[in-house]
Amino acid sequence: MSKDSKPGDGDSSGDEQDETSTPEYYYNKSKIPTYKVILLGEAGSGKTSLFWRYKYGSFNKGTTLQGTDRFKKEFVSDNGEKMQMILWDTAGMERMGSLTFHYYHGAHAVILVFALNDSTTFDSLTTWNDDASRYSSPEVKRFLVATKSDVEKDQVDVPKEKINSFCRNKNISEIYYTSAKTGDGIDEMFQSVMKSLSGSLDKQSQDDVWALAFPAKTKKKKSCSC
Repeated sequence: MSKDSKPGDGDSSGDEQDETSTPEYYYNKSKIPTYKVILLGEAGSGKTSLFWRYKYGSFNKGTTLQGTDRFKKEFVSDNGEKMQMILWDTAGMERMGSLTFHYYHGAHAVILVFALNDSTTFDSLTTWNDDASRYSSPEVKRFLVATKSDVEKDQVDVPKEKINSFCRNKNISEIYYTSAKTGDGIDEMFQSVMKSLSGSLDKQSQDDVWALAFPAKTKKKKSCSC
């Protein structure tokens, strides 16, 4: 696939028609190492509000998007190296049970999300973690994020002992507490995730980057019939 032959050409699928849905937006002219990071969690976990806060810088409590959403964000590592993240959200598709291999394909990191005031979103994480194991690379890194850290203490429905036990059992080293309502902890969380990914990529082509943004449009290589 060349620069003139982009993965979205001639396609009229249901992607949002903004710049983050165009191949040009993901053209990696500077050849910056690019990492795909996906959000996973039950409906009501607050992950789409978290995504919205990070992408748009505002709180949208009533987010009702259907379909996947993604955008890119540039970072600078501790040693001054530029890198970028393509962050994906399910945007309501988990309600329909319609996540596919393409959502997980190529992910370098999985962020498991639950709401502190809703134990059902936490209890579902085992299933989401199992799906990540089934559809993602064995090398994918995993992180745990609690949303709605702004709620009152008497509204917290998931005890820290339960959270720490889950992290130990699933070999998750980091737990982050965030609030899409106030914005607390979100920037710091993504900075930490990207810091952990820094330097873990081999050489990457433009096709590789486009495959992270448009996995369903990426042609599979033909296998040898010999």
